[in-house]
Amino acid sequence: MAEIQKHTHTADHALVMSSIMIFNKAVLKTNFYQPTKVAVSFRLNPNFLSKWEYPVGLYGMFLIIGNEFRGFHLRFRDVARGGIRIVKSRSKEAYALNART
Repeated sequence: MAEIQKHTHTADHALVMSSIMIFNKAVLKTNFYQPTKVAVSFRLNPNFLSKWEYPVGLYGMFLIIGNEFRGFHLRFRDVARGGIRIVKSRSKEAYALNART
């Protein structure tokens, strides 16, 4: 982190670079390098979360990013019910309605 401070010019730049480093260290699995995919997905090690802010530890944390959607899934056990639910909106008005609900 000292290296980031040395090579960045503003606090905002340092924050962005530090956040990228934290994200990269937390990635356990990804499909980023797969030649065919509809979305990029990451399984993250949740240990980077503050124990003070998040006292109940997570078992797994997943982040999915597609062309027209974003999603995440948090697991508190090895086997978790539920999953990622994505609502794809047909228009900006439908997106605004979906975002509110």
